[in-house]
Amino acid sequence: MNNPNILIFLGAGSSSCVGYCTFQNFISLIFNNEIRQKEHLPEIDPNSITIKLLKEIEKSFQIFSIPATHDNFLRSLDDYRKLWYTLRTDNVLRSRFLKNTYQWGEYSYFSQITENAINDITQTTVTHYSSNKVKDIKNNSTLYGSLKKMFDFYIYIAYLNNDKYPYIPIFTTNYDMLIEDLFSEFYKEKINIQLCNGIKGYQTEGAIWSQTEYETKLTGIHLYRLHGCTCFYYHNRDYNKIYFHREKVPAMINELYAIYPGREISLGLNPHAYSFRKLYEMIIKCKIIVFIGFSFRDDDVLHILLSAIKRRSESLKLIVLDPNLTQNDIYNYLSDSSSKTQYPIEIPKLADILNIETGFGDSNSDVLLKKTIERIL
Repeated sequence: MNNPNILIFLGAGSSSCVGYCTFQNFISLIFNNEIRQKEHLPEIDPNSITIKLLKEIEKSFQIFSIPATHDNFLRSLDDYRKLWYTLRTDNVLRSRFLKNTYQWGEYSYFSQITENAINDITQTTVTHYSSNKVKDIKNNSTLYGSLKKMFDFYIYIAYLNNDKYPYIPIFTTNYDMLIEDLFSEFYKEKINIQLCNGIKGYQTEGAIWSQTEYETKLTGIHLYRLHGCTCFYYHNRDYNKIYFHREKVPAMINELYAIYPGREISLGLNPHAYSFRKLYEMIIKCKIIVFIGFSFRDDDVLHILLSAIKRRSESLKLIVLDPNLTQNDIYNYLSDSSSKTQYPIEIPKLADILNIETGFGDSNSDVLLKKTIERIL
């Protein structure tokens, strides 16, 4: 396997230019029926229990200055689900403090509205992030041109890593299929690069994820999904196998493999574990990490980064492309995360953090990234 000088890490901001929501604006897909219609989502009655519950949660977020993001809504709903389970099963609470316990029964109103809200968000998540935005914007010449530049940038990095055997590892916390759709749209045989995401043919319906796909393809684009994908599914809750499905998505929603609050049952299994191990190994060896549209709020990722930096013999350069993050913001997020782990870590020096305050897909973002990388190398 190549030891690349450069690896890329993608957050939600790397996909937002084509119309995928970030966690910050995702909730508009729930509250705004006009947006839901554009996304081909079923209409939700504004007076429904789901909307009322989520509106109440949003008010609570405002009181406590908590961001009203996709993950925070799901975290709250999962907390309610755990509360329901505790109240239903804890004999001390039931016998001493809850005299009237019928409302905490197995099919209680409380549990039903919580599960309905979780299912509505999950259905919206799956439908939105499994859609093909590249296909949707083919008639928009400006956006389509930006997508071609994005694809060309990934190919450029692959050849910069090794001009004879082009190779680029891309790690992402996104659930969408943008990389696969870019590859399908713009790949030409003369590029001599394959895409590997652990699925045979990278999008073969019904194929099973396997790390062998990476180990037998030593060049090309290697895409590692740290939090799963809206096209990855279990079959009958067999957590040892992940299947690719894009055509049968709505019917298989309860089998979705995606890591978020309430769906963290397979953290020690592949592909989650394999992807995090690869991230750790490559951070120790590479020279540059290019973060695109990553919020630096994910402690699991930051702890891997900080622990790997501690193992390095030389400094690591972080190039961060994001219109909302300054150099100090990034350093502060890393510093704050460092206090939440017991393992040896090292925070990169401020001078090793190079930020570019623009969005991926903007007119000159690819040029700015290339110039910054070339200056370091």
